[in-house]
Amino acid sequence: MKSTDHSDDYSGCAGPPPPPDDTKPSSEELWFNAEGGIDSITTEGENWRISDYVVAIKDTVIISYVDREIIKIEAPWFNVYKPNKKKIIFSINRNETGKEREFSIYLVGNHYYYIDINIKQSAE
Repeated sequence: MKSTDHSDDYSGCAGPPPPPDDTKPSSEELWFNAEGGIDSITTEGENWRISDYVVAIKDTVIISYVDREIIKIEAPWFNVYKPNKKKIIFSINRNETGKEREFSIYLVGNHYYYIDINIKQSAE
């Protein structure tokens, strides 16, 4: 049996089709040295949100919401902050563990299209 993709078929649906995914982050990976620091990623579009799923950490994470949208993720060694609809700021503390560490967050675009953002920090 032949399978057909109907993802672009909006005939019969009420209202106009949703806009295309235009998230397009400036980078999908950031590297920090052992000293840590601050860096950011910008996006082309505004129709995205940060997922509440944070990957590859074993620390307690505090997630702050405004109007049901995540604006901040705080952990013992990093902070993620969304100051506006087109920017995410990453603040990474000094790495004194002697091991490389990393975490990932996901941006959720239109049609629940997920984009991995991987953050890595080198060992001391």
